[in-house]
Amino acid sequence: MLYKNEYKDKLFSLLVRNAASLYKRKMLHKSTYIRDQFELYMNEIDSTSRFITDAVKVQPGKHMTIGELLDEYKQWCNDNNYKT
Repeated sequence: MLYKNEYKDKLFSLLVRNAASLYKRKMLHKSTYIRDQFELYMNEIDSTSRFITDAVKVQPGKHMTIGELLDEYKQWCNDNNYKT
């Protein structure tokens, strides 16, 4: 007999395995919508890219050490509720 959580795990595993098999045989394709949503999701969770886009400004004649950049990144993550 399968318990509820065990049933969910087995069903999820079966779905993933079958989807992977279909994808390998080119019978399952990513839609444009799925690709776009995946990219949005990855951008949301990619704190490093967001930090570079939001907080890093290149200015001629200005520089900072890697340690200073790391400190800035940690502060930015803290301010934006990301774990470091």
